[in-house]
Amino acid sequence: MPRADEADRALTDARRTLDADPASFVPGRFGFDAAELALHEAEAQASLGRTVQATSCAEASLAACTPDTPG
Repeated sequence: MPRADEADRALTDARRTLDADPASFVPGRFGFDAAELALHEAEAQASLGRTVQATSCAEASLAACTPDTPG
C-alpha cells in the first residue's frame, strides 16, 4: 500500500511523544525501551521496503540492548 507518508508521520509522532516523556525509556516501564523502539522502527522500515533504513534501525536496536536482561 502506498502509505509510506502515513507510516513516517506515525514514526515521527511516536518518537516525539516518547522523547517528551523522559520516563519513557526507563527500564521496566512495561518492558519498553530504546531497543524495542528501534526494533519496531526496523520492522516498519522493512515493511515499507526500506532495507537500508531497516538494517540501520535493527543494528541500533541490537546496540541498545542491555546485556543479561530479558530484552
